[in-house]
Amino acid sequence: MAMKIWAAIEAIPAAGATRKHWKVVSGDDWSALSPLLRATGLEAETIPCFEVQQGGCIRRIVRHSVDNIRAACGEPAGLCKSDKLTAAEVEFLALDRVRLVQALGQALELEGAMVPRSDQRVLYLGSHNVSAGKGFPVFLLLGEAQYEDAASIFAEVECTVGPKVVVALTRHGLGDQAKAYLNKLGAKQMHLDKLVGFDFTAKLIPLSPPEELFAEIRSQLTAVPDTAPWRLPSSAKWEEVSLHFISDDKITVSHNRITRTFDASELGMMDRRKKLPDTQWALLKIIAQNRGRIPMPEPGSARKSKESLSKKLSAAFGIESDPIKASKGEYVASYITNADGLTQGKQGASKTKFR
Repeated sequence: MAMKIWAAIEAIPAAGATRKHWKVVSGDDWSALSPLLRATGLEAETIPCFEVQQGGCIRRIVRHSVDNIRAACGEPAGLCKSDKLTAAEVEFLALDRVRLVQALGQALELEGAMVPRSDQRVLYLGSHNVSAGKGFPVFLLLGEAQYEDAASIFAEVECTVGPKVVVALTRHGLGDQAKAYLNKLGAKQMHLDKLVGFDFTAKLIPLSPPEELFAEIRSQLTAVPDTAPWRLPSSAKWEEVSLHFISDDKITVSHNRITRTFDASELGMMDRRKKLPDTQWALLKIIAQNRGRIPMPEPGSARKSKESLSKKLSAAFGIESDPIKASKGEYVASYITNADGLTQGKQGASKTKFR
């Protein structure tokens, strides 16, 4: 049942299509698809013809009156005959992204979904939590990723630390280039046909308990190493942590009224060859100098430094979630931070260095 629904969403442009177009593509599954669509208020100008030669033709929608609407063949040779349409059939509908994210998040028992932007190709559905403070993000690809630049499409996926899942609408959604790139990122690839279906009320439901659906990725989550300099309680969140530079080579970290001091070597951020703090420590300082918010760079070594920094912070303090997240073109620290202890550590002092 779900195959036609996801194939329809994958095939129809993000802007939407007429109600008749959606119904033809989804077939008998229309009743399950319709709750995931919304009226756009736009007026459709064309509609495909599904009755002629392979590939069909595009027919113009001609509105003589509210009760007299016709589809006229757009081909000079007139490949198909004029058809009468109703006002309901030409209503322009688009995917309701918010409703889809909510429905999938509920079915797959995900937490912390973000409201999707209208231009997003990859939607954050939420986190599948294995235990307190430990889980992995699940992303949904809308449409297909066949020949486009995979690094641009999956930029937000690249920024996440640890195990992650990217779900395509159908098994055709990811091209070879996209699959290779996601494999490089360590992202598990799945598609909705293997995850969810619909019950008799057209409600999205998991095909198996989410613990079973994500069993492979769940097994990748291992305990935080005992070498963590300060493993915080399992219920700790980055939002409860404060990190401040008190000098060029020392920081204080506070949680639940307890404060400890660390240097670069204690956090695994020392270049052993040069015997100097490494690039992750420098990036940690830049983020602090700008009070936790810096521009996101182009794909490359700077993004890899950020990913390494996130991994080292998670390993140091035992909080598995990403401490530095991508949001609207910026890297934003989830913890509270500043560098007011430095002589030149005021807000914005080094914002242009991470490019």
